[in-house]
Amino acid sequence: MTWVLWRQHRAQGMVTALLLGLFAVLVAVTGVHMAHLYRDATHRCAGGNCLLVGSLFQGYGAVVDLVSVSAAVPLALGIVFGSLLVARETDQATHVLAWTQGVTRRHWVVAKVGVALAATIVCAAILSGLVTWWSGTPNSLYHNRFEPLKFDTQNLMPVAFAVFALGVGVAAGALIRRSVPAIAATVGGFLAARLLVEIYARPHYVHAVSLLSPIAVDTPVPTGAWVLGSTLIGPTGRAIPGPFDPATICPDAIGRGSTATCLDRLGYRARTTFQPAGRYWHFQWAEAGIFIAAGVALLVAAAVLTIRRDA
Repeated sequence: MTWVLWRQHRAQGMVTALLLGLFAVLVAVTGVHMAHLYRDATHRCAGGNCLLVGSLFQGYGAVVDLVSVSAAVPLALGIVFGSLLVARETDQATHVLAWTQGVTRRHWVVAKVGVALAATIVCAAILSGLVTWWSGTPNSLYHNRFEPLKFDTQNLMPVAFAVFALGVGVAAGALIRRSVPAIAATVGGFLAARLLVEIYARPHYVHAVSLLSPIAVDTPVPTGAWVLGSTLIGPTGRAIPGPFDPATICPDAIGRGSTATCLDRLGYRARTTFQPAGRYWHFQWAEAGIFIAAGVALLVAAAVLTIRRDA
């Protein structure tokens, strides 16, 4: 069975290994150079007030875009190793041949899913390691690890997303049993789940911190924090709903650049909600747990469905 699986999927494995190798060379060369530039710039600015953000990494736009595109790799792994795993076999009826050659249904399903899961985890882990290492310098400069494309492509998330994409793909293939519709279902299901979790669940893994500050000054949000939003608070301590026209409150201040000062004097404040940078790993573990659990559950459901349906 192991030899058969290798024969079936060796082309996919070789292409994946080649692409990962090329990506590794690119990020290794550019990552070392970026780290050198950053160390040199911080050394020259030691004790000074230099602004490092700007042209420090000028010319690396294509590499930055490529690293950002790596967010789509888990979905690609789910399609290549997941949606075609069962759907292609049932589409072409080759699974029947395998089951008449002394291989039980359970052995066939467990072996194929196990190999696909192992390959997916290895590929995603290598990709995550490369991107996380390469992103060390930009993270130190910009302090933006909570940004979606940063959060989704580093540390635990690529592996978690890949396991989930594999689960969606295998489940879609087992349920639909046709390759093209299974791929479409995998793409739709994966993207829908990702968007729902990112928009509605991710901001609320931990209750956000609120900070009240005068309107006339910049809110002193800690470095690296994930700012969720800002609300205008009235003198009564309640949020101001809907559009707000300061001209109705401070008509004499309009045009003199003192509107914010006038609102501060009347008791208005800005309330900023954010997640501190120190909660980054809590968010990583929380979201990774959600997607890994969902992916494993889908893999188990797909295996049971395949075994029972064709029994």
